[in-house]
Amino acid sequence: MKSSFGFFLSVCLVSLLVWSSCNKAMTHAASNNQATDGNKVASTNNLMAVNTPDSLILVKLYNATKGASWINNTNWLTGPVSSWYGITVTNGYVTSISLPNNNLVGVLPDSLGYLQQLTYLNCSHNAIAKFPNGLSGLITIRYLFPSIQHIDLSYNPGKVEFGLGITGIKGPLAYLDLSNTYISSLSNLAIRSQSLQYLNLSHCSGIGKLEATISMVCPNLQHIDLSYNGLFNVNMNLSDFFTNSVNPNNLTYCDLSHNVLSGAIPSVITNYTKVTFGSLDYNGLDLAGTAPAVISFLNQYKWPYANQNGF
Repeated sequence: MKSSFGFFLSVCLVSLLVWSSCNKAMTHAASNNQATDGNKVASTNNLMAVNTPDSLILVKLYNATKGASWINNTNWLTGPVSSWYGITVTNGYVTSISLPNNNLVGVLPDSLGYLQQLTYLNCSHNAIAKFPNGLSGLITIRYLFPSIQHIDLSYNPGKVEFGLGITGIKGPLAYLDLSNTYISSLSNLAIRSQSLQYLNLSHCSGIGKLEATISMVCPNLQHIDLSYNGLFNVNMNLSDFFTNSVNPNNLTYCDLSHNVLSGAIPSVITNYTKVTFGSLDYNGLDLAGTAPAVISFLNQYKWPYANQNGF
């Protein structure tokens, strides 16, 4: 009888220890996956742990862009972070934010730049009135968004100031689309990037001029679109642009149409034989002063150039 009771007591003790161990593990996992805003819990019991700083930054994004009114906010602030609509989590870090056409209204918090493993950011076609300072600051772009490869904030009224420029991009940024936004000026624009392949700054209201202080050194750039911006070259001509900014071995798309560029079309443009679409239409270029070989090249490679340019 005593032997049976001892065996029963041993079983109870083992069961209690197992329950206690499991409960501690579950509590620890939940504490690593909570993002709170007041009394709201953002995520609990997430099997794929998300580091707390990343989850808190997402809560700031939700609050700053009126998340309760988004078209789709499935699981935000309720389910596991990895289940939040538009969010991808990899190895405990937020790696992708994809919320286009989702009625984001407000500002993107500067803290987005501290998502250390974020590679993809798409908040295009919303009503964002301000972008993170890290997109325009001379120093911050070098230290924020350290892993970013793709940024698309197009079709927003948000304001970007490039007074200091995007310079010395050390990260792997390959795609930057700020088209149809408000860029106050391109003066002193400096973009130096070995990784940038796609740049779209077209239809940016507020852009005034393309000055001599512009400096673009992007040897791997394949696509550049600066159309519909009213650019004019006060102290800089197209020869400088094609000689110093882009590489003829890589460039395949170049749209500079619907600006106020002037002067003769430079002969250096004939080096760009890999361009499948290029346009100089609707500028004030001097076609009469352009060399016949250049005109022949533009015709051969089908660069539109004659509309609203003068002979």
